[in-house]
Amino acid sequence: MTWPRQYELTRTVRLVNRITGGMARRGKGPSELMTTQGHKTGQARTTPVSPITVDGIEDLVFPVFRVTPAG
Repeated sequence: MTWPRQYELTRTVRLVNRITGGMARRGKGPSELMTTQGHKTGQARTTPVSPITVDGIEDLVFPVFRVTPAG
């Protein structure tokens, strides 16, 4: 699978990310914030993620399928 070079988030997705991120900053809900550094720009990018464990394997669930953590 290849990722699009640029992906614009819809208003709804931005709103959900803002709400989820705000809850994570306050320690509410199942989400946490993950910050990564962009590969080309070096710009810090923060996105809410939900850590899950299935059969002893830890993984992260991202709120939007088409967005990678480093952008």
